[in-house]
Amino acid sequence: MVNIYLGKAFQRKINFLMVLSFVFLSIQSSFSQSGTVKDIEGNTYQTIQIGTQIWMAENLRTTRYLDGTLIPEIPNAEEWLATKQAALSTYPNTESPNNNVLYNWYAVNSGKLCPQGWHVPSDAEWMELEKAIGLDENLIQTIGARGWTLKIDGKLKTTEKGVWQVDREYYSNETGFSAFPTGYRTNSGTFQFQKQFSYWWSSSSESEEFAWKRHLSYYRDIINRNVMLKNSGLCVRCVTD
Repeated sequence: MVNIYLGKAFQRKINFLMVLSFVFLSIQSSFSQSGTVKDIEGNTYQTIQIGTQIWMAENLRTTRYLDGTLIPEIPNAEEWLATKQAALSTYPNTESPNNNVLYNWYAVNSGKLCPQGWHVPSDAEWMELEKAIGLDENLIQTIGARGWTLKIDGKLKTTEKGVWQVDREYYSNETGFSAFPTGYRTNSGTFQFQKQFSYWWSSSSESEEFAWKRHLSYYRDIINRNVMLKNSGLCVRCVTD
């Protein structure tokens, strides 16, 4: 009887350890390198898996639509403010972080920015990413700064030193998302917040003038969900169809 009891206890312990191993491997496999993809101009991007989604691990840099059409670039601030047509912008100096290209939402709405088989993520698809990295489901659909004290933003931020205005120890980039603080171009045409904030469009419109976006901050451990004027210039990430 003693041997039978010990055998059952041992088996329960083995089963428990197997469950722990499965959970650990599941967590580990939810973030992984996935491969590469090229845009219409031949720029190559690293890709990553986050949960069940495949994302670009870099910001889009194309200056042409998928059909080869050139996207208009508007350097002039007054013209940038006035336009309601698709346009892009590049930083007016050689210190542009990672050669980022900023797009207004009208370019996003063309449906032709990303490579074949990819698209600009919707607000809901950003929520899927946030859930995969640990944002509380009760917070996912709220507006504004979310995830206070959770430090899940660090799972998305590059660990490269000197990139963010403040290097924080919890920045792990464990997802491989490699967020850089690119700043953005305001609707009035000025450039702001390089080294301080990362901004990305979603494909989801909120109203005639506003669309949903995400941003990360150097001084707050949050993922911000809010709206931005559509003629602002933000970065773009693509996700697979």
